[in-house]
Amino acid sequence: MTSLISPRGREEFIHCRRTESQDIYCIKSLIRKFTEKLFGRINIVYLLEKANLAITLCNERDEIMAHATFVDYPNWGVAKQDEWLTVFRELDSELQCTPLNSLFMHLFVAVDEYAIGCCKEIIRTVFKAVPDLHFIFLVVPSYMSLGSTLVTVFEPLGIIPCFSLDEEFSVYMCHRHHHCPQLFIRKARVEDHDDLMPIFMRHDTSLREIYGEYFLAELIEAQDEENYCVICEDKGTAVGFMSVCSQVNMELLHQCFDLRAFHGLCRPHPDDILEPERTPSVQQSESTVECDVNACVSVGHLKPLDSAKEVVEKAQVEQVQVEAPKVGASYQDEVEGCLEVLGVVASVVVLVEEDQEEDQEVKAGVKAPEALAFQVILRMEELLEVDREEGQWVAQVVVMLEQVVVQEGVVLAWEEVPVFEQEEQTVGVVAVVGKQEMMMPHQEETLLCVAADNLHLRWCWKHHHHDLDEQVVDYIKCPPLADKGQVLVQSLLYGCTSAELGEEVALGVGQEAFFQEANEEHHVQEEEVNLVNVASCDECCPWYAAGGCQVLCFPAASLVGQFALGLSASDRDATPATAALGALFLTFRSSQGCHLINGPRKEAQSSTHSQENFPLCSDQFVAFPEDDYNGCFPTAMPASNFLSCTIFDDSEAMEDESLQTIQKTDEESVEHDIHSMEEEVKEEVLFEYLPEPASLSTSTSDRIHESYEEEKPASEMSYDFLKTSKVSLTIDDEDFRPVYKGASSAFCIQLFCIDEKYETRSLDFMQFVFSLFPHKDFCVISVPHLTPEFILIQNFIRIIPFNTSILDNDLYVFHRAGLLKSINIRLATTNDVPGVENLIKTLNLNQSIMEDFTKYIIARRDPDGTTVQTFVAEVLNQIVGVSIIRTEMDIEYIRSHYNIEDFIYYSHHQREEHGHIHHFVLNPIFQHYTKYFLKEILRLSFKSCLYYVIYPQSREGKFQNPCAHSLTSALHYLVPVRPRRQIVYPLEELGINAPSKEVSKDQPCYALYHTNRKLMLEPKVTINARIVVVGASNVGISFLETLIFCPHLKFNNLTLISIHGLPGKNLLNTGERKFLASDHCFNDKDYALMSLCSWVNVVVGKMIGINRAAKHVILSSEKIVPYDHLILCTGQQYQVPCPTGADITKLLTNREIVKDSKQRYTGKIPSNLFTLNDDEDCLRALKWINENFIPSEGNVIIYGNTIDIYTTVETLLHLGISGNRIHMVHPPLSSNITCINNYVVENAIKEALLAANVSVYQEAILAQWNDGEDPDPITCASFTTPTKPFKIQCAAFFSFHEKDVDYETFKALNDSCLVYDGRLVIDTTFHTNDITIRAAGPLTKFSNRYYANEWTHSSFSSKEIGFQLAATMLNLFDPTLEPVIEPPGDLDRLIPIYKGAKIKEGLLPGPYYYLHVAKPMIPTPLEVQIAQGDFGLQIITGKAEKGNYFRIHINKYQMVETITCLSSKPFPTSNYIALFGQHEQVLNNLCSRHREGLITDLYSFFEEPWSMAIFHDRFIDLKKELRQILASKEDEEIPSMEKLVLQILDEEINLCEKPKKYLQKFFQETIYKSEVEKSILDYLHYNNYHLPMYAWPGII
Repeated sequence: MTSLISPRGREEFIHCRRTESQDIYCIKSLIRKFTEKLFGRINIVYLLEKANLAITLCNERDEIMAHATFVDYPNWGVAKQDEWLTVFRELDSELQCTPLNSLFMHLFVAVDEYAIGCCKEIIRTVFKAVPDLHFIFLVVPSYMSLGSTLVTVFEPLGIIPCFSLDEEFSVYMCHRHHHCPQLFIRKARVEDHDDLMPIFMRHDTSLREIYGEYFLAELIEAQDEENYCVICEDKGTAVGFMSVCSQVNMELLHQCFDLRAFHGLCRPHPDDILEPERTPSVQQSESTVECDVNACVSVGHLKPLDSAKEVVEKAQVEQVQVEAPKVGASYQDEVEGCLEVLGVVASVVVLVEEDQEEDQEVKAGVKAPEALAFQVILRMEELLEVDREEGQWVAQVVVMLEQVVVQEGVVLAWEEVPVFEQEEQTVGVVAVVGKQEMMMPHQEETLLCVAADNLHLRWCWKHHHHDLDEQVVDYIKCPPLADKGQVLVQSLLYGCTSAELGEEVALGVGQEAFFQEANEEHHVQEEEVNLVNVASCDECCPWYAAGGCQVLCFPAASLVGQFALGLSASDRDATPATAALGALFLTFRSSQGCHLINGPRKEAQSSTHSQENFPLCSDQFVAFPEDDYNGCFPTAMPASNFLSCTIFDDSEAMEDESLQTIQKTDEESVEHDIHSMEEEVKEEVLFEYLPEPASLSTSTSDRIHESYEEEKPASEMSYDFLKTSKVSLTIDDEDFRPVYKGASSAFCIQLFCIDEKYETRSLDFMQFVFSLFPHKDFCVISVPHLTPEFILIQNFIRIIPFNTSILDNDLYVFHRAGLLKSINIRLATTNDVPGVENLIKTLNLNQSIMEDFTKYIIARRDPDGTTVQTFVAEVLNQIVGVSIIRTEMDIEYIRSHYNIEDFIYYSHHQREEHGHIHHFVLNPIFQHYTKYFLKEILRLSFKSCLYYVIYPQSREGKFQNPCAHSLTSALHYLVPVRPRRQIVYPLEELGINAPSKEVSKDQPCYALYHTNRKLMLEPKVTINARIVVVGASNVGISFLETLIFCPHLKFNNLTLISIHGLPGKNLLNTGERKFLASDHCFNDKDYALMSLCSWVNVVVGKMIGINRAAKHVILSSEKIVPYDHLILCTGQQYQVPCPTGADITKLLTNREIVKDSKQRYTGKIPSNLFTLNDDEDCLRALKWINENFIPSEGNVIIYGNTIDIYTTVETLLHLGISGNRIHMVHPPLSSNITCINNYVVENAIKEALLAANVSVYQEAILAQWNDGEDPDPITCASFTTPTKPFKIQCAAFFSFHEKDVDYETFKALNDSCLVYDGRLVIDTTFHTNDITIRAAGPLTKFSNRYYANEWTHSSFSSKEIGFQLAATMLNLFDPTLEPVIEPPGDLDRLIPIYKGAKIKEGLLPGPYYYLHVAKPMIPTPLEVQIAQGDFGLQIITGKAEKGNYFRIHINKYQMVETITCLSSKPFPTSNYIALFGQHEQVLNNLCSRHREGLITDLYSFFEEPWSMAIFHDRFIDLKKELRQILASKEDEEIPSMEKLVLQILDEEINLCEKPKKYLQKFFQETIYKSEVEKSILDYLHYNNYHLPMYAWPGII
């Protein structure tokens, strides 16, 4: 708290917080006339809805002292919110304000006495809360002065006109350095020890205890070139410390974390192993080159074509090995050997000297299947390992070409090329592959000739050219070679116009002719083609002066440049006449050490690269030195790797990247305190190796793997590499770890500490520490899981650990390019197409993104008229992010089905202000700008709200809805929105009063995420604690649901261990019968609305042990899952029944058999024995029945006493199984309470079973299977009864006998020394005897010290139990919650009693739809309950046997306590469940109407329009509001209704009439009646879209 002293000497202790809706009344009271003149007349509610940041200052008594509101655009309408930057730049051209570092004050009010102090405190708080903020602007009418308060913090900037109001306005500015300046960073000195030690001691004393009192001084003193200590100081005092080291254990990081997105934090090296080794299909020799459909050539990562990949995946083509031609060997023999392996028809061409009369041609090969199609990528540098004398050149040729399919199969052309005019020629091999649809019917072959030295590049196309209609060949010529060097040849073929070619077309005909033709054909402007003659251009390319080369460079935006950057498959296919040739890359090596890779390569330079070191040729062609460490790439790595690494997806084959670079340009000088971070950054190459855009797939639902495979949640898949669909792997992809041979490119933070007062300036360290390691591009820091995420690492990227990680820490990474503040968000233009394509090409749905981008480019809207907007994030002229949004057209549906009004006041947002995010991609090194990107999207699009949806997946992993969206990396920055329970409307009864179709329409379910202006600067608390939930029971799912729907918390390490993964796969169609009854906690629709797969790691496996000392769970696959908090929710399952072994031939009865209820079956489990516990079990049983049982004539036995036996019988009858084949066997009951506990309902079911010819046996105990012989499969089962035994022949056996804890679970608990007494023992806060292990659900029981053994979690709603379990956990993580005070030990003797209803629902034989809703209670026979004196009243209508039975029990407090329905027709289950706990008078005076005989059918009674408000999901909120009105004192002169009732009960008031009448009269005569009526009418009016059947004043 901060102390403020008024001019009168009064002192107030104040604190700042975010403004809340309940502050509005007090804020209005602080508004003065001067405030309105300064800021205009303001609607406070509207302003708070649209504000980016609103701060309220309170004193110790929580009284509001001041308030300020800040928005990202100016007020008074001086400029449109998307154009204000231009206006302010005109005001002051040197003003370095940007949308990132600027906010505008739209309102300030304060208590007059403390106004100056409050204003300064709010300004300081804003600068602390927004580290990137440097300017706060204030716009007021020019004739107004700021007053005595605001003038203390704002200084005048200038005057701007306002065209909308035709007057001028003054602009004032508040600068950061006056209130919260950037900290000065320097190397630490020993004398800083005394300033720093108190800061360390406030956080932790363990370092001093371990290393001694002067550990910090010793650490500072030990600095060297690899270890530095850095401090930040404020006014000469050290307030923060950071220790950094260049030595990082990269081997350990590679083993534990998935760093493939950052190339392992290492420099690329030619010996890097980035993919699993392939198993050869033929014996591999030294001269064998692997040919894989997704292979990476060593000269660069060339992206395989989507079309080829898809064909290969469908055809499941086996991997082949290509025998490489040997130098000097018989060419024909070598090629024939290769082609026999490939199994293709091929053309082999041998080229001799240029002056030879004709080419020699040899054809060989074997036909391949017509369906076979694939593309070949050859690693040519391995073929040309030939020793050369000094001064000679070695040519490396790599060709990446499209596939060709002709009528005979695949055509592969191998060509021998004479590369040198030396006595001993070097043989090069070129693979030419074309496309079937691009080859003419009479086209015989395609031929590419490559020559070097005195030879020119020639293109020979042998064909019947008169058949080529609308074909053209475009090319880049090979210029004549210089005297001392060679030339880079980039040959491209691209068809787009009509031309007729001769037999041979020579490309070496002269530069002028080439440029002229190129400009005519492609409309390339002369200035777009940049020919760099290095011999005469030493200034631009000094490292080329010795070589003397010529390089052709084309802009990326040009036609040729776009092709070089890599067109997508769809773009190529869309070209009218795309030819067979893709791109040809040549690399020449000289004795001088210069290398050419897609462009010039420079010699070794210093580690710092200034702008002039780079030839400004093209975005595609980049030069760097061979030996330069900072150059990052060795000779075998293409310059295109400059930008990013690849993101793979498990739904597609691995895609190799084709990358792009950035070249730095000079920046304008800026103020030191704002842009000091960028001063040194501009002198360095920051984009040497940037990761691909962060991605999150909405299709990441339930990728469940066998054994132990941790399924990454979608929110963590931003930088996670998924498995690729390769063939013949020597090791599993999931176990593969890349091997990086390059030098480390990272340094680490070893120790960091900063005074809490300056914590928001933590990022000030980073620019300085990066300058200490100019050769390093990454900074890493490792923090324990239980350490709260501090502000520094909020700017870092969290790396996803491998599932086998042995580290107990989280790893965070920061790239030096993340220091740049020059990120610019703007609307996309046509010129951004290449940049966007390059950014998204490796993403899963890149084609969908480009399709939407094309719609935006063409028409700015969809064909149906929906507005489409595309925004790009740009850094130093490179596209690093893209987002596509549309106007949300379904906002009425969203409002009615999701609780978006938990976050916004809907009425203050116009319909067009709601936007829908369809695509969002951002490079992960700029991930900390995600919120800024979203904020700018809202500002530039004039939106106030954004929504994003995630659709579920079906079992096959396909999207159920075609509207499924692309990847997103912004999910963590959005808030999940809870779905709303919907009313089931009787549409026929309501008629025209039914809700609109926009509200009631049926749509595919999806999970909704949301953000708005208010949330843009709202921080989330990140929790990295490893919370592991064992068991996908309703308790466990409810626990996870509660955690993920906390909008201000972000859980990074939620893990679910389950045998079948996440439930909710819709295995059994909704319309089908279900084997198991439902407790109405969750269904498939609920799972779709939650999207747990987006947040929860799923481990498919079974727990068999717990190592409490090491804190990990052991799975059946012998894998381990570490935890910090373990939640056990395995529940109880139906177990395999254990036959007694009684010999029925001896006519034994139940009394003569010793039955041990705890005995476990240990024998072989029969294949036709089914114990159904979840949908996976039911699906397996259904499949078996359809395949094996229905076609046969055998019987089925259903054994048990639970309600599931009835639902299973009905399912079997529905499948068409005759009732005389079904035998229902009931074992003896353990008590006199049946599963239905209603005699009337049971009789109706018995009659239905009798009518269906189902045999029923009572009190039968299983004796033997197959007369004691081998039980697999079961052919007969014998039972004993109280009278005589019997035997049933059967082909299937369903057991629902009793539920118990699974044996493996029990053994795991027992072996780990957790207290187990029939069930796992817990206390009232869910703790076991291990403080880190909690448990809940039917697995547990309360400790005996509570003396409540009859009460267990089985007595309560599983959903409520899970919610309460999560509530106890949130007390550990949620800083907004008040700390829980532990009760004294002697008072902790009462168990919690939960109030949620217990529900049973199912389809019983008849068929009858059954529903039973009751309060939690100890099971008691219904007859005993009715006999109790305080039972209350039961209302029953209809008859069970007629299928219209409805029973409601009203307790003595006139509350609905039990509901039982049995109907032959479907009924609205969710509506009836909403009746539970309601007062009977709320139900339209239910009791009095029943006594008057006005209710004859409760089904029709609750379909009447009056009842719809009761079924509404917000009816409970209305009741709370009305209770608050009656409990509050609305008038000073009269007591509240609640207080009056208490006075009557305490007999403080002498009444001459009955208390009830007195209270009614008091209510009618006072203000309470009007307040209650107003509240009810407001409720009906506000929810009119759901409740249009009600009338209110004003519509009649």
